[in-house]
Amino acid sequence: MKRALKSAMFYYLKTLCFCLILAALFAPSALAVEVIIDPGPVGSEAITNTPFTLPNEDQSLEIKFADNKTLEFGPQPPLIFSIQSDQVDTLYTGFLTDEQGIQIVGTDFSGGTELGLTQIFLPESTVWSGLTITGDWVDESRTLYFLLWLNSPKPIVGTSDPVPEPNPVTIGGTVSGLVEGGVLVLQNNGADDLEITEDGPFTFATTLTPGDSYNVTVFTQPEGQTCSVANGSGQVADQNVRDVAVTCAEPIVVVFKVAAEDETLTDDTLLKQILLDGGVAINIDGQVAFGGRDGDNTIAVFTQDGKVAAEGKTLEDGTTVVNDISSFGEVAISADRVAFHGRTGRDKAVFTQAGLVAKEDDILTSGTLNEIKDQGKVAINDFDVVAFHGKIEIEGEDGLGDTEEFSAVFTSDGLETRVAVREGSELPDTSTVEAIDETGGVAINDFFGEVAFHGDVVDPGTGGDTKKAVFTSAGLVAKEGDILTDGNILEEINESGGVAINIFGDVAFHGRTGNVKAVFTQHGLIAKEGDILADSTILSEIHNNGGVAINPYGDEVAFHGKVGNTDAVFVGLVPVPEPVD
Repeated sequence: MKRALKSAMFYYLKTLCFCLILAALFAPSALAVEVIIDPGPVGSEAITNTPFTLPNEDQSLEIKFADNKTLEFGPQPPLIFSIQSDQVDTLYTGFLTDEQGIQIVGTDFSGGTELGLTQIFLPESTVWSGLTITGDWVDESRTLYFLLWLNSPKPIVGTSDPVPEPNPVTIGGTVSGLVEGGVLVLQNNGADDLEITEDGPFTFATTLTPGDSYNVTVFTQPEGQTCSVANGSGQVADQNVRDVAVTCAEPIVVVFKVAAEDETLTDDTLLKQILLDGGVAINIDGQVAFGGRDGDNTIAVFTQDGKVAAEGKTLEDGTTVVNDISSFGEVAISADRVAFHGRTGRDKAVFTQAGLVAKEDDILTSGTLNEIKDQGKVAINDFDVVAFHGKIEIEGEDGLGDTEEFSAVFTSDGLETRVAVREGSELPDTSTVEAIDETGGVAINDFFGEVAFHGDVVDPGTGGDTKKAVFTSAGLVAKEGDILTDGNILEEINESGGVAINIFGDVAFHGRTGNVKAVFTQHGLIAKEGDILADSTILSEIHNNGGVAINPYGDEVAFHGKVGNTDAVFVGLVPVPEPVD
């Protein structure tokens, strides 16, 4: 009996399960409404505003792109859309689908018709082809509107109607007229900096898409030059742009006039004549010192501000009378003093307007100042240490009372005079001064008291022959035949043009390049005859016997020359040295 009851119950349960399975399999499913939309062109903000009707509450909404197109989007900013209706609010959920209509993992979302915009934050760049949305729609037919924003568009990929991407193009052209050592910086559309250092073709690194605009401009002009752009702007076609033309004009030499003959200076002194042999000097404030004659035809020392000292006048110390000013001794200027050669009584001497610096027959620790050479020029630094040429007499090495005499460069602060360099001495860079040429002048810088001068050095490449050279007390600066830093050849050094040095060790001197007179530093050319000046006049002549000077803390170099037939004093700039690795 129990066995029969057990069998009947098993049969009943088995039949019930089977019926439930059949009911599940054959139960009517919720229908889906399919809406086909076209994403529209890339870059549109709202790519569709599509109305659709849901006839009953059981239907889901499947939105698909026309022509099997897909849209790549993400990860930031989010995908934004909304479903809008003027009826009661409806909440909904959904997900993005791929080309097969399968849900894309991680793209679930929820929203409502009156909750505003729905945002989908995609974890990574995602290619999708539609959305499936299920909502608690109402029991009656209604019209809804689907609006999709493409606020950061990416390419639409059509699986059946692909749109090829245009090939990127480059922007470029040609530069001409850029001088050697010049640095020109170009920009395209205000960016994409391109540094150019020589003539020839150029191409910007950043490519553009056909239809984009380009605008090539000069961001940084090369020093001393002005460059202009032609064919520099337009709309990009489907070919590389190669016709941008950048032309750099001839360099303008930054030189200006300080004082000229027959002009009245600031202190109302008439500058009747400029004495070329009197030299020229410049200080940190731009004051230029030079020799000349005043309205009474008296030889004097001047700056552009007025007369500093004159023959027959007593200096500021109240006791020293300048009986004679040497027009061959040049002048030098510090922050507040001008140094020059002359005589006091019958002795040759070196002065500043403050008083006597040194005179012949002064006794030094290393010997006797036997001679002061006024043709050797004079120099002064901002510590009022004066440098000059002369001869030192010292006792012979045999100790028998004999003496020897050497040409030398001296320094003096007015209290103590010392020998800076003498002939035959070895300098710190191991070069030997074979001879000192006093006609080449002398210079001294601040702080370090480094002196510069002309002389001769043995050229190892000529089997022991000597060449004209420029030295400092630290070593050899340049010799004839050298190729300077800027590529100019120093064909000739003119020792009669003098020498100058600043705190940075830049040494200025006269010479020739290209068979024309010029002013140099060891870094290159400052100015040459024929240069066009800043005021558009021409530097017609450089007086290489007029001396040279350099701002002790700057890069201005002063020298004598002519504009047309008029004598003048000029200022140019030190070439920028190449960086040392």
